[in-house]
Amino acid sequence: MNIRHLATKVLGKTVELDKSIVYNNLPLSFSAYRDNKSAEELVIFNRRDKVELSGQVKEGQDRLKASPINGIIFGSDGDALTLSQLFDFKVRKDGFLGDILPEGASFSTILNNSDIRNFMIETSTSMFGLKNPLTGDVDIESSDECAEYIPLVIITGVMKPQIDEDGNVFFNRDGVVSVSDFLDSLSCLTTDGSYEDANSLDLVSSSDDYFYQGYKSCLHGFSSPFFNLYTRDELMEPITRVELAYLLVVCWERFIAKFNGAYSNSYNLGINFDWENPLRILEKFEDGFDYKISRVNVGDKVLSLNIKDYKGDMTMTYYKDAMVMGEKPIPVPLFMSMLELEVLNIFPYSEAKLNPLAEVTRGELSIIMTRLAEQFPTKYIG
Repeated sequence: MNIRHLATKVLGKTVELDKSIVYNNLPLSFSAYRDNKSAEELVIFNRRDKVELSGQVKEGQDRLKASPINGIIFGSDGDALTLSQLFDFKVRKDGFLGDILPEGASFSTILNNSDIRNFMIETSTSMFGLKNPLTGDVDIESSDECAEYIPLVIITGVMKPQIDEDGNVFFNRDGVVSVSDFLDSLSCLTTDGSYEDANSLDLVSSSDDYFYQGYKSCLHGFSSPFFNLYTRDELMEPITRVELAYLLVVCWERFIAKFNGAYSNSYNLGINFDWENPLRILEKFEDGFDYKISRVNVGDKVLSLNIKDYKGDMTMTYYKDAMVMGEKPIPVPLFMSMLELEVLNIFPYSEAKLNPLAEVTRGELSIIMTRLAEQFPTKYIG
């Protein structure tokens, strides 16, 4: 999908500006008086992009439509529901599959059935069983950990197949994921459509961007750690494991709504485990104790969760390079966010290694997004 850039960005003024202050190098203006230019604005809702598939990928979709679980995945219009809706499905006594499965059986239970799992793997290899034109290897094999997850993320639009200049369609499990691709997947995870808006609060993204809704879901105010964290160009760069974890745990609105923040739980610091005592989690990994970790305190010895307090004037690109080279330690909120995803079984850490600065692959993203949908389901409307 093409990225549509906004050539100019204009912030409308409906408030008379009398006084101004500067906060985090951002000028803020306030006034007790409104002018007469305030106006009601139209909110235009758009349908989500229709998932158009072709060739063997389309045949894989048809396999799912002919499967015993087609009535869960597809609506009456033939389109797939959002991935997060699927994980809210429960068997009802008088509903779909009610004569076969016990009442209350979940979509997760159905997917964990060995026959269904094997069917998903077979569907995945039928969709992407040809050679990857970039590597010359078979694109998806039945032994790949991500194979059982791929069909659902593709037909629900959470991830898109890749197409080369010759028109070859492939999944590319080892391909990298950009920050914007991840934000787009976040949006497609839960959203049936979107409403038009002008620009993000920090003016980095606009409603013309395919990842805009995902961007907005991580940006919830001037004090948000995501505010101006990236330049626009940096959104097109590969995302690392610690970045993805940080965006989910510290920035994503749905994670915050469900689990609160790192200072709003039973621990003094931490969400699903004590960030000041992570030893039992680190012991699971061969490289758990191999990294330099740093903290920045603000106020009265309060750990800052804002990465901008750690990187200073460095761009995220230079900051990541400095961490990779060992010139900068990994901030506590980045590192601990990774461990939060381990506790929730969201990130597929292979070979018992964290590899925090490794770039996220497309195969890994397919697993992450499916597990996120299971952890953050939305109302099932079948």
